[in-house]
Amino acid sequence: MSPQFGWIGTTRSQAVESLLRRVLKEWHADWSVHPSESIDIETAEERAPFQGGGLALHSKQGEETVLIALAQVDLNCFGAWLAGLPEAPHALAEEVGDSALRDFAGRVGACMSGQVVLAETGKVGWPATATHTQLGALLFRVRVGKFRLPLAVTRIGVDRLAPPEHRAGPMPDNWASRQHALEDTPLTVEAVLSMGRISLREINSLSPGEVLIGECSVSSKAKLRIKGGTRVLASGVPVRRGQLRAITLTSEPSKQELP
Repeated sequence: MSPQFGWIGTTRSQAVESLLRRVLKEWHADWSVHPSESIDIETAEERAPFQGGGLALHSKQGEETVLIALAQVDLNCFGAWLAGLPEAPHALAEEVGDSALRDFAGRVGACMSGQVVLAETGKVGWPATATHTQLGALLFRVRVGKFRLPLAVTRIGVDRLAPPEHRAGPMPDNWASRQHALEDTPLTVEAVLSMGRISLREINSLSPGEVLIGECSVSSKAKLRIKGGTRVLASGVPVRRGQLRAITLTSEPSKQELP
């Protein structure tokens, strides 16, 4: 982290990690039949793999303001492990897993200043502020026995868990405002073009030189998103501009959440 972007320093990040570890210990004591099993909060150096659904805490003032994001896990296996049940598909095990995860997220929310709302986040996708450290996110892995649950705390979530000390006086000349720092952060944008459906057998039989013909028309729209995220920024039609790829937008780009 460059000095001028120091809105989350070591002191605050360690405070958040310690708080999460304390919450995890109390939660584990109430939910798991494996009291001696190893648990911990680990710092994740790489981007959190938030490709599927999961749970998120939002500020009550706006559903789009994500405070923490907890990636989904196999609820059946997780619940079975917590309750000491067989790992075969079982409605009770899945209910235990779902309730346990919601309770953990709720306990973290209880440590935050202000009101929060717990919601599933699968259809909308994860915002970039929950998957990129460049935008102030703290990334962790919640280690519970054999399970590793990706957990992200956004910059706003950090402010709720470990409020910053307000500095008296004007901002130093070599510091950038949060808004300016985030807006100037370079992020890789990718265009995703749907090809249609294909069976796993067909995928495994592919070889170099084959032509994969999809079900979608050549005029089908591509979806623009920030690399590493799942939230669609806009949609458009692929075109060429000389030797460069280009997208002609066909929808109004969504405004990205800036902490």
